[in-house]
Amino acid sequence: MSKSVLTLLVVLFLFAVQLHSHPSRYSDLDVGNPNCSLVLPEFRSYHIHVLFWGAKQEEVTAALALRTEFISIFNINESAPCDDSHTLDPPNYLCVWSPEIALESGSPFLTAMWASFIPKQYFATTVPWIMQHRSIFDVLVHPNSGCEIEDHRDWPVWGGSKWEVDLNAFHYDFPGGDIYKCIDSAKQLIFNSSYTSCGLQTSNNETFVLSNKSQFCSPSCVLWVKQLVNLPVKCPHTCDEWNQTPQQYNTCLLYINNADTLASWSASCPAQDKALRAAFKLMLSSAN
Repeated sequence: MSKSVLTLLVVLFLFAVQLHSHPSRYSDLDVGNPNCSLVLPEFRSYHIHVLFWGAKQEEVTAALALRTEFISIFNINESAPCDDSHTLDPPNYLCVWSPEIALESGSPFLTAMWASFIPKQYFATTVPWIMQHRSIFDVLVHPNSGCEIEDHRDWPVWGGSKWEVDLNAFHYDFPGGDIYKCIDSAKQLIFNSSYTSCGLQTSNNETFVLSNKSQFCSPSCVLWVKQLVNLPVKCPHTCDEWNQTPQQYNTCLLYINNADTLASWSASCPAQDKALRAAFKLMLSSAN
């Protein structure tokens, strides 16, 4: 066995068995410290990305042939669901996405590629195979931990040449992050709610103005504010999901940027109960 092959196998082994003293949070648990630099998350699953030039037909043909062989070798059901919700409670089967030949808006990849979702138990078979059969293609293997930026920038393994990845395309970056739950929460708390029903108006669509404190201090509005304040804590960068639609993006920022102000006003409401007021005061002190 050559020295280079032995080195590759050692790197892959260490990558697969990396130990974590702080397991990441999943869908049945609350997100812990939303900071990927302080909490080393568990690698819950992996992606394989095979990169190629979409304008070169011979490369496209060869890359798709490699994809077909990969599917055949590992007996992958090409019609099986394969979506980004795998980061939390991932499926236990291999799956593949449709190839991305034309560059897609918002994609972190700056070239054509095809990709496969790899549960942990398949890492030791699929990754060595793709590394040894990649031919002229460059391959990115990265973990899925909820820390999207670190997964792609700090913790990947490359086969061949390393390509640039647009880190600005990632919308969430915290241990155990679930972008789909964040989007659903934002839709419910921001886009499906009416701040006017809670006695609020806006000034230049940048700040809220408290116009009716009685409405604002109603139990339902106090609860809404509490949930809204927690949204940017558990779901940083959520507004980026709408950065291609300026009106929705600015609406999202209006709520998120004024969440602390709403919390301060809510804390001054006549007590709905002592526990709720205490929770708001603790929340404000933590933010400061």
